[in-house]
Parts: sequence; structure tokens; C-alpha cells
Amino acid sequence: MNNLESKYLTLKYGMHLRYIKRLGFKSSFAMFSVKYGSSDFNFILDGKEYKTKPGIAHFIEHKCFAMPDGSDAFYKFSKFGASANAYTTYDRTIYYFKTVDDLYEPLGLLIDMMLSKGFTKENIAVVSIMPCTGKKYERTRKQLMRDGKPETDVVLTTQEFARMIKSADSPFGEYTGAATIFGASGGVAEAAARTAYYFVTGENIGNDDIKEMRGVDKNTRSKTVELDIKGTHVVVRVVSTLKEAEKAIQEIKNGTANFQL
Repeated sequence: MNNLESKYLTLKYGMHLRYIKRLGFKSSFAMFSVKYGSSDFNFILDGKEYKTKPGIAHFIEHKCFAMPDGSDAFYKFSKFGASANAYTTYDRTIYYFKTVDDLYEPLGLLIDMMLSKGFTKENIAVVSIMPCTGKKYERTRKQLMRDGKPETDVVLTTQEFARMIKSADSPFGEYTGAATIFGASGGVAEAAARTAYYFVTGENIGNDDIKEMRGVDKNTRSKTVELDIKGTHVVVRVVSTLKEAEKAIQEIKNGTANFQL
């Protein structure tokens, strides 16, 4: 593409950097990709092998937004006029932001957020929900301690946890129709499309249903649906596996995607 300028280099300490400039674009994007995802359970550091539990990559994804000084990185990004987020795939975790203002201040914040050491015992609590009261005793056993302190901070039984939920006032917030369809194939995409329609038009979509998005083609695990948003036609790609999601992401990277959402 004539309006695309791309540069790629490797920094001396191993970080890969890619810079892409496209003429005519008003927004700037920056991404920080870490090769650690939901399927990575074992890794070697300084010659020692470590084993982690499922869900650690997703936990770290959220934890990185907590800065060492106790501040919230999301708030800092918003002060710079940037919108930040992150997501975890099976093989990597990606942090990114978008801005129409100055790129360099939020970029410095992104790098600082990723390279700072914000993980301490003081700001991480391990809570286990267990079916029996015996686990409360087990957390105090010497075999399950590190440096004289329990690995698990608090143990709650399932009955205690259930009572906490019942005693709370609407612990899960207000009910929405979108939540009902999340369990169906295509439900999350349909909910996102409904929300996009509302933000663009200020109105709810006609009958609240986009049934074309529901279900899945067992042969391709992917489908494309065209929406009419007050005369603007938007193509939505709905995928049902990580393999198909990766294909869609690759199309976006290559500039060959024929969909907008």
C-alpha cells in the first residue's frame, strides 16, 4: 500500500519493535505484546523451572494495570487522552492503547507499566473457595508455607461464600438482556453489535435480536453478517474458536480484512 510506511528493528536487550505509519489516519495505536498466554504453564528462569496454575496469564493481564505506587494505570491513560485495554490469547498477552492526542506520554506510561515491578505480597491476596472446613486448617500446615507464611491468605467454604453473595445487595449489578445470550454461540458478538448500534445512533436496535449471528457453521467455525446502522453498512465477523480468531487477527494485520467489527 502506497500510504503505508513500516519499520522493524530489534533493540539490544531483545525487544522487537515495529513502527507502522499510515497517512490519513487521525488515531495512533501502540501495543506491547508479551509471549505468555493461557496455555503457558511451565517456564524456565535463570536455569530453574517454574510451574503455574491455569488462569495466571489472565490474572497478570489485569494486575499489570496496578502501578507500584498504588495508582491506577487506566486513570493515568485517560488523563493523557488515551483509551487502554488488554487481552490474553493462548500464546501471548497484549496491552494496547488508542489516542488522537500526543502519542509519547501514554507510550511512556505503557512501557513504564510493563517494566515496573508492581507485584508484592502486600498487594496480592490469595483466596481459596473450598467445599470443606478442613482446608482452613491445611493452610496453616508448615508444608504449605513459604518463609514461615501461608501460601493462601484466606480460605472460605462454599457455604460461607454463598452466604456472602446472598447477603450482598445486587452483587452482580442489574440484569441485562445481553447477558442472557452470552451462553449461545455468537451471543457475545451479538451483544457487542447491539452496543455499537446504540452508541452510534443513540437508540436500541429494532427488535433487540440479531439472529443471523447466532449458531455456528460446523465446517468453518466462522460467519460474516452485514448490519444496517441507519444506512451505514457494517460487516461483522463472528468466530467460535481461537484458531478462527487468530485467522481474523492476521487478516487485520495484513490489511485484507473485509469486516469492520
